[in-house]
Amino acid sequence: MLTGSATDRRRALGDLDGRLALAATSGPEPGLIEDALARALGVRAARIELGADAVSEADDPAPTLRLPVVHAGRSEGAVVLDPGRAGAVLDPAQREALEPVLAHLAAVLHARRLARELEASRRALLAAREDERRRVRDDLHDELGPTLAAAALTLGAAEREATRHPPDAVRLVADARAQLAAAVDDVRRIVRGLRPPVLDDVGLAEAVRAYAAAVDGAVRVEVVGGAPEPLPAAVEAAAYAIALEAIANAIRHSGGSRCRVSFGRDGDRLVLEVVDDGTGIADGAPGIGSASMERRAREQGGRVDIVSDAAGTTVRASLPLAEPAAAEAP
Repeated sequence: MLTGSATDRRRALGDLDGRLALAATSGPEPGLIEDALARALGVRAARIELGADAVSEADDPAPTLRLPVVHAGRSEGAVVLDPGRAGAVLDPAQREALEPVLAHLAAVLHARRLARELEASRRALLAAREDERRRVRDDLHDELGPTLAAAALTLGAAEREATRHPPDAVRLVADARAQLAAAVDDVRRIVRGLRPPVLDDVGLAEAVRAYAAAVDGAVRVEVVGGAPEPLPAAVEAAAYAIALEAIANAIRHSGGSRCRVSFGRDGDRLVLEVVDDGTGIADGAPGIGSASMERRAREQGGRVDIVSDAAGTTVRASLPLAEPAAAEAP
């Protein structure tokens, strides 16, 4: 009288299964699915718990039936049914009818999670792009602009002195030449910040090796082996930036004497390791450089792990060699 016959419930579950088959694209509100599940199963209430929000059955004091929702071996949450009485169980027919419903619900929740992660990744990429634009603008305005303006003023003064006092004019021209040379160096530095030309010239490993040979400091930097080729351009640039940041951190902060950089491949991922023999990160607290490395790795769908103790610090970056769009969002 209250819930209908078992046949009615199976038919309702079949209808719900059909609606869920379309839900991955339409994205219904979870509350609508919960109401439909409760009506189809004849229980007092149904609740969908997502991912980390799901609690274990032992932590739930209510008389509930908990059904895991799994997609491709990964838990997407659980369906929690409140039958309204203790000791209630689902009959075999209900469980059989629920299997395709739970499978489609898992696909829906998986799609919703990926959509949320994709949106978060898109926002992070937009923020990173704006940060990069701001950095280039600041470099042009604060460094290159004043240098060029000073060179122009110096050349103007040289022009005025050319007929009145040629030796001063020669000196001013020499000053202007030095200012323009500094401006050229600024332009090169800004361009390297966008995509280092050395990557196109010699590749990732040799570019890091050239940087290591050029840096001054008490830390001896050794680059071991070569990177797998070919590398996607974005992955190569990210790995280069991470390597340079890790080397710079070792030189500035480790207090050690050696730093070892190595490249490898783990399946379809590029693995970069930078290991120093210093005293570790003070208080275990990562700084701006560590955050920058982690951000660059996340942009490529990868990750950076930093392990630090009294014996030294290891920075390990793992970056997918597939296109970022093909990798699961972090």
